[in-house]
Amino acid sequence: MLMFRRPDKLNALSTAVEVALGHALVSEELRTSRAVVIAGEGRAFSAGADVTEFRDATPASILAYYRDTGDVYERFAALPQPTVAAIHGWCVGGGLELALAADFRVADESAVFRLPEVAIGIIPSSGGTHRLVRMPLWHRHPTRRTPWRLSSPVSSRAAAAARPDPRRRSPRPRRLSCR
Repeated sequence: MLMFRRPDKLNALSTAVEVALGHALVSEELRTSRAVVIAGEGRAFSAGADVTEFRDATPASILAYYRDTGDVYERFAALPQPTVAAIHGWCVGGGLELALAADFRVADESAVFRLPEVAIGIIPSSGGTHRLVRMPLWHRHPTRRTPWRLSSPVSSRAAAAARPDPRRRSPRPRRLSCR
């Protein structure tokens, strides 16, 4: 089990946390495990990037960050074992992107999912955009144009609503012709 242990910062993903995660991904203990569970200590799975590190960032330091630790999300996604994100509380930004990189996500009713960077014109850079669109329950709030938060009770209802009714017959598949 991999555990974020920064509860005072809502398990914000600092560069040091991402470096430690990178080291854990190549550890003998993880390589010989049959499954990997990732979770956060305290009130949140992860509040995303530790934005206090960005105060003095320069373009060169941001490039160095992505070169040094930016691939940890892809390395987590590529693990051969089944991966599970055990989510509670805030699962935001980079924390959500890491959870999306897991094979399975299990959330309690306190979980709140959000990609706040979209609201300020930043594209989620650690796989959130291409993984998120593959999630069947992610949709936009009907009255807002900005990103919103999805809580577990809502996703549970959406999952129940998305299940097919076994009493209904499915329509016949249509043949598509390509010219």
